[in-house]
Amino acid sequence: MKSPQHTVAWIAPRTGHDWVCPDTARAVEWFRSLAEGARLDSRLDACRAYYEQHRQAVEDGLDAKLFDPRDAVAWYILQAETYATDRRFWTPDEAARTVPYIKRIGQLYDLLARVDGVEERVARFVSGDATQPEGTLYELLVAGAWSGRGYAVRFVPEQRGVTRTPDLEVARGRSRWAVEAKRMMPSAYQKREMQAGQAIAARLHDLSEAIGHSVVVDVIYHRQLTDYPKDFLADQVREFLPVHALRVIEREDAAILMRPVAWPICRRVLASDCVFIGSTRMMELVSGGHNHDLSHSLRARCRREPDRPSYADHIYYASLVNWACVSPVALNARARHFKKKLIDAEGQLPDDLPGVIHMGMESSGRPESDLRRHFHNRWEAADLVRGKSRLRWVYGNYFKTEATTRPNESLAMEETVASYKVGQHRTRDPLAGKLLLSDDEGTTRWGAYWD
Repeated sequence: MKSPQHTVAWIAPRTGHDWVCPDTARAVEWFRSLAEGARLDSRLDACRAYYEQHRQAVEDGLDAKLFDPRDAVAWYILQAETYATDRRFWTPDEAARTVPYIKRIGQLYDLLARVDGVEERVARFVSGDATQPEGTLYELLVAGAWSGRGYAVRFVPEQRGVTRTPDLEVARGRSRWAVEAKRMMPSAYQKREMQAGQAIAARLHDLSEAIGHSVVVDVIYHRQLTDYPKDFLADQVREFLPVHALRVIEREDAAILMRPVAWPICRRVLASDCVFIGSTRMMELVSGGHNHDLSHSLRARCRREPDRPSYADHIYYASLVNWACVSPVALNARARHFKKKLIDAEGQLPDDLPGVIHMGMESSGRPESDLRRHFHNRWEAADLVRGKSRLRWVYGNYFKTEATTRPNESLAMEETVASYKVGQHRTRDPLAGKLLLSDDEGTTRWGAYWD
């Protein structure tokens, strides 16, 4: 649930920080119970050490990572465990993109415990391929959704090198289905686009820091980000620094808005509060507001709290870049990733059962891109040339992570589920409107987050 609208200058309470999250703790305890001896503890220790070694560089806006990508599973579990208990290693923006899935698995534990083969799947998640946690978490959420609708669910044992199999088989009365769950990660194009945006922002940060002038820059790119030189933004704003009032730079290939940092808000809040360095909340203070649909890059120099070095109680300097790319070429490129994954998933389904495919996708962060992707995906599913399978429906689960800036709220995530009919048939939708992160009642509404 979301709290009411708030002013940017809210102050966090000084008490009530000893809360625990029993749902998340329950999931972590389950993972631990199925891990291989003490090996998970040593991996988590290594994860903590890596975090402590690199966190300041990340908080300072430098090119560094908070965790070793070779053991992303340990990072997910660490974020969940620390969120559930003491928050010592909690990184708000990272927890926002990882913990909601694990918290939901804790809520679904009683349903998942009934699923045949689930313990083997969880044990493989904890002790198997450590680079890809998202796939198994998504499979567990899908299994919980079917179980919650009254289906008997079983994980189908993999037969690698022998035959391709679906992830699940589900049955309720005479209704039986083969189910494949695919968690889509950002495409190569999306990764290149983000890297290009970050590189352009980094040159602006370098300029701003070198001359000692803080600035907030909003930019709408009209061409693909990879078409711009890295110095593009720095070159456009150089002559206008320092900026003391709102300034608009209109170009054929970009619209740029420069403004001062919202120092009155920063000082008012930090006079009696402290804020996680580099977080979305800090971006909100620096900017005087925050648009979650944009991409962001912040570099700040702060005075750190002695007892909590990841938190600042004063900001000396900050440069913030907020951007979006509205190039039609880019919008279409972001939408194309679906078909390849859909064809691959269809190949996992058998020919003796009707089939469904769940496709889990992160929001692009831009409503126009996600709306276009939705229509593109619906068309691709309807027009899919099937192999031997009896695929009938595709479910698109679109997840929008929001690193929340609301008071008294630690996590926020929106999900939209869309049912896509495959071909011409009269088979009813067996899981109509079922969200993976919410129960059927109380927290849902009709409509998509990109509306």
